[in-house]
Amino acid sequence: MKDKVISATILMIFCITLCGSFVRVSSAQPQMTGATPSLYKRVGGYDAIAAVADDFLGRLATDKQMSRFFVGVSADSLRKLRQHVVDQLCEASGGPCYYFGRSMKTVHAGLGITDPTGNLP
Repeated sequence: MKDKVISATILMIFCITLCGSFVRVSSAQPQMTGATPSLYKRVGGYDAIAAVADDFLGRLATDKQMSRFFVGVSADSLRKLRQHVVDQLCEASGGPCYYFGRSMKTVHAGLGITDPTGNLP
């Protein structure tokens, strides 16, 4: 179970990073108007993305390896972190949100986070 949580965490961080690299390019394009709804709409919109972000951050905060990053973090900082995650996923999926946070590389620099499999850039 622990390995699954860590793998899911690494996958989520990779997806956020990958999506973040495409967001600036894709957000300049007009929204889809064809028969195929955007990923944002297909996953259930803002509320669904917020629920996934809440679940993800809850799992991170209680994971033995990741919880150290949440020690001493104020409630206000946790709300800001949650909103950044929601905004980034919302924008990356084609929703109406804008992510104004720093790049994932900048945010995670110096935290000593490594990928034991060596698969992430």
